Amino acid sequence: MRDWMKLLAIVPVCVALAGCPPQGRPAPHRPHSAPVHADVLAKADLQYYWTIQVARDEGERVVKLYRLDENLYCMTDQNRMIAVDAQRGLPKWSVEIGPLDETVFGPSHCDTVQLPTKVAGIEEMLHPDRSPPTEPFDAVFVNTVHYVLVIDRGTGRIVRKIHFGLASNSGGCSDGEMYYVGGIDGRFHGFSMRESVHVWSLAAEDMISSPLARVKANLYVASRDGYFYCARAARIRRQNWKQKMTGPVTTAFHVDARGCFVPCEDGRLYAFDALSGQNLWDPFICEGPLRRPVQVSKNSIFQYATGDKFYAINLVNGQPRWSHPRARQVLAVMEGNVYLLDSRRALLVVDEMLGQVKTSLPMTGFGVFLPNATAPAIYTATMDGRLYCIRHKSAGYLSIEMLHPEAGKLRVPKKPPAPPPRKVPLPRPKKVPAPPRKPPAPPKKPPAPPEAFPGGGGTE
Repeated sequence: MRDWMKLLAIVPVCVALAGCPPQGRPAPHRPHSAPVHADVLAKADLQYYWTIQVARDEGERVVKLYRLDENLYCMTDQNRMIAVDAQRGLPKWSVEIGPLDETVFGPSHCDTVQLPTKVAGIEEMLHPDRSPPTEPFDAVFVNTVHYVLVIDRGTGRIVRKIHFGLASNSGGCSDGEMYYVGGIDGRFHGFSMRESVHVWSLAAEDMISSPLARVKANLYVASRDGYFYCARAARIRRQNWKQKMTGPVTTAFHVDARGCFVPCEDGRLYAFDALSGQNLWDPFICEGPLRRPVQVSKNSIFQYATGDKFYAINLVNGQPRWSHPRARQVLAVMEGNVYLLDSRRALLVVDEMLGQVKTSLPMTGFGVFLPNATAPAIYTATMDGRLYCIRHKSAGYLSIEMLHPEAGKLRVPKKPPAPPPRKVPLPRPKKVPAPPRKPPAPPKKPPAPPEAFPGGGGTE
């Protein structure tokens, strides 16, 4: 009996040891369970709109999702970025951004960029008007600590790789001519893309950790020094204005024509006029640091405060609409409802104005969610590369205008020109010998001179 007891005690230990990976080696990745069944989504009036399996290497996992305008970008643990058509769920291209030890920041967009593949030389610098014309393209920019890749977002072609010559600490942005990025030296920098050279720097008092933003001709920067800066986005540096805040900024802010909405570590959310820098309303005060990006929809601002709550705020006057203790981020705003992911990875369907929770459902099986308050769709993925677009049952087709307000200006990538038809050489005609030439006729004798008049030509 005791022998059987010893055997029963030893077996679990052996099983546990067999399941443990060797010391220093990560545990093998196990595939996640299947996503939520369609019948479960139907309880919240939702449906799968499209789904796609992206191509990936064995063991490669999707770790982040971004949506910019018409494209959905999947970032993998191998520092590879995969582009998918966000409207139809069609794969477009993939690009290796950098080695595994290279830090990669989030992408940014700029339309109708004119940038040659070759770096401009002295002649082009002195006489820009003599530069050969280049075809415009819609670009996506992805920068690492040391360089930025300029990619044609329609085709995936890498147009340019620009080295900074300094260490950046944030994602950057571009106006099509310059690229702007924040450094670890407490300055933000402007690079001319045509010449691939550093043009100017503007100083902040501390490190820049949040991504830079550009709206029309203005560049916006938030720093750990507690200031929010607005500079001119151009080759000539100029600071337009700056605003003092009471805490550092370590996460992404939001800027559009309605204003600048900036979350701070001290629990305050600021709102500034985008042109003048004046306060739109008094700071909204939370009871915890704001370390997650602020999200802004058509009518509301959404912010989670660490250790506190998730807040919905009136965009116009900065007054609270409602709060929720477990909500963390917005996945979509559709049909007057906010679709929230909570701390238990459940989807909460909440009335945007009243804050009433209408229903909730588990989101098991999904590994990555896209924070989104602008597109009328939920984008999510499994870590093994299966992407899903979820929409409201009563919604119609997802149009490109819903994803990109200026979609009519996008450049349609041209197909490469077909090679010219091969010319087949015709057989040369055989040379026919020319007939022998006739010998030239002998020259004619000149006519005889007329005879003289008889009698010697005298007169009487």
